[in-house]
Amino acid sequence: MNWNLAAGFALAILAIAHPLGKTAIGNGLPGGEPARPEVAPSLVAAVLLEKTVFKVDVVTLELWLGPATTVDVRRHLAAGTGSLDAAVADSRDAWARLVFQRDVGLDRFLAGVTEDMQRAVQAGLLDEAGYAKVSTGLPRWLAPLHERGIASGDRFTYAIMDDTLRTVFTRRDGEVVIDQVDVGPAHRRALLGSFVAPGAGFRDDLLAELKRRDEGP
Repeated sequence: MNWNLAAGFALAILAIAHPLGKTAIGNGLPGGEPARPEVAPSLVAAVLLEKTVFKVDVVTLELWLGPATTVDVRRHLAAGTGSLDAAVADSRDAWARLVFQRDVGLDRFLAGVTEDMQRAVQAGLLDEAGYAKVSTGLPRWLAPLHERGIASGDRFTYAIMDDTLRTVFTRRDGEVVIDQVDVGPAHRRALLGSFVAPGAGFRDDLLAELKRRDEGP
C-alpha cells in the first residue's frame, strides 16, 4: 500500500478523566451507533490523516482506549519497552470511529484493510487463523456497501467489550446500513492490529503522539 503523505495531518491525543462507570456497547448516538464511553482513566486519540490509509486518501480516526489498556500503555511508555503496539492491539475495552473524507469503492477499501491485517499477522498481533476468519468474512459482512460504495461523510463505529466487537456503518444522512456483533478475539485483534501494526497507515503518528503526550508539552 502507498503511504505517501498527501498534504499533512492533524493529530491530538488527550487523557480524559470522568467518574468511573461501566462501558456499554450500543449506548448512545442517533442511528443506534455505540457512543464513546465516559470512563476513567482512558486515552482518546483524534486523528485526521491526509494520506493513503486503507487505500482511502483522507480519513479521520478517533480511538478510545479503556482503563486497563491505558494503564498497560502507560506502563510500557514508562519502561521504554517496544510492546506499545501489542498493548493497543490486545485491548478488550476500546471504541473507534472512522469517518471518510473521500468517496471510495468497497473493493478498494477491502484491499487496504486486508493489507494492514497482513501487517498485523507479520507483527504477531493477529494469528493466521484469525486473519483467515476475518479476511474471508469481510466481503460478506460488508456486502450491503458494494453497490453504493463508501461516500464522503460515511462512517464506521466500533465498540469492543471483552471479546465482543460491534460494528456499525452509518451513511452521512444517518441511515444505519450495517449493525453487526462478532464474538471472538480475532475480530478485535484484526481491527486494532490493523491500526498499529508496523507499516500500517495510522501506526507511526498514533504511537509517536502517545509517547509525546506522555512526556508532557
